[in-house]
Amino acid sequence: MNTELQALFEQDQADRSVFFEQLDHEQRQQVLQRDRARRQRVEELVGSEALQAPEDYFHAAMVFQHGETLEHFWRAHELARRGEELGHPTCRWLTAAAYDRWLMNQGKPQKYGTQYTSRDDEPYRLWDVDPSTTDEERAAWDVPPLAEALRQAEEHTRRRELARQGVPQAQGPQLLASFEVPGLRVEIIAFDERFVHPAPSQERLAREELPAPENFPTGWKLYRLGEEYCATTADGQEVINWYNVQQPLSYAWREQEVPQLEAIQLGDQPAILIKSLYPAFTQLFLRLGEAYYVVSGQVSLNELLQVATSIPT
Repeated sequence: MNTELQALFEQDQADRSVFFEQLDHEQRQQVLQRDRARRQRVEELVGSEALQAPEDYFHAAMVFQHGETLEHFWRAHELARRGEELGHPTCRWLTAAAYDRWLMNQGKPQKYGTQYTSRDDEPYRLWDVDPSTTDEERAAWDVPPLAEALRQAEEHTRRRELARQGVPQAQGPQLLASFEVPGLRVEIIAFDERFVHPAPSQERLAREELPAPENFPTGWKLYRLGEEYCATTADGQEVINWYNVQQPLSYAWREQEVPQLEAIQLGDQPAILIKSLYPAFTQLFLRLGEAYYVVSGQVSLNELLQVATSIPT
């Protein structure tokens, strides 16, 4: 399995740890900008024939599933189909979901019934479905029966209302694990890709270069992107990100790969280390000043600890 693709997938999932419509405009733009960078890198890895294992195709397909154009969604469909042929269990459903998203974004009825939509405060609804598709066809691609898909629209609306009311996550999406240190709490909830996919904006956030902290490695640069930050190496490769998040942190993850949560101390600053089963990159949850951040990067834990508290507060 390609560890870089695994890292890109996990970063993609980290950006979808909450309902997308709960983010404000600036936060959405930050997610979209990171999505674009991930897609570009995945396209490079596909072109260099770096995808070999079934997991590689699943990870690449999911990054493209969160794209912006018909070409991205069709790419997700093709990659997922190859992963399904190689035996990846989730790729069967993802093949159908990417095809449905490709149809939906053309204003056409979806074939299987995997995509939902919502406008403003309106309840979620299942996007129009081709009436000729049978539940037997859905089952062949691990898609629930149509009646269950329609019920899920009501469930999505209920979850959104619970989140707005501040109801604990255990009463909303399935809580898989939780961990606390003084002032910090992480909740791992079950990943559900069937949430609404909003229409993307083409607006990009500008990067503002900041003075490099003294503890940065030689040649590294620090940039601000709205309320978030990133560090790059001397050759411009983005290696560490500071994602502005809420406390407690609700982190969506696949049930088969629930990460380990561990207390860690940065001087007098408590933090929570988030360790995935495939540690292609390292993640920390901590408070800096009055804000909370997930700090992640494709670097060693020691390198991340060295600079994790370096941003302005």
